Amino acid sequence: MSIRGFGNILPIHFEILSLIGWRMSRGGSELIASEAERIEEMRTGHADLVRTTGQDFGYDLSKWRDFLIAHDEQFGYRHPYAFAAVDREVSAAIDDPEFARLAALAAVGGGEWDSKYRAKLERERQARMAVVAERDARITDNRCLMCGMPLPSYRRTCKHCGEQVLVGR
Repeated sequence: MSIRGFGNILPIHFEILSLIGWRMSRGGSELIASEAERIEEMRTGHADLVRTTGQDFGYDLSKWRDFLIAHDEQFGYRHPYAFAAVDREVSAAIDDPEFARLAALAAVGGGEWDSKYRAKLERERQARMAVVAERDARITDNRCLMCGMPLPSYRRTCKHCGEQVLVGR
């Protein structure tokens, strides 16, 4: 996706910039001025980086940067599209005392926030899967023999009534 000020960036670039407190959109990008909103964005970036990489370096940007550079083939941090602009912002934030202050604030209560964020992502995933399941059930016209609700072809247990269902007509 092309972001004004950064060019074509990859998801890992979104995540590391979010960890710093950048708000990204096609119309432009900005370092969030509001302390509360920036901390929220930093927590989102942290949670997304942990989910993507399977690592947790907290809010230590230099460790995140070193890890992403060392594992470039896996995550694409050094991809030439936006690496120079993104890495310039990461390097600047490493030495920024304001980022260090906000990172300390973001880390406080971050565990509780992370669990709420993970629950939100799971709810969103479940909602997307429900849409896919309903669409699949409509296309195949499969119905649970017990309750009559739409049943995707890949399900063996009806999510509505909990009954084991023999799929395939």
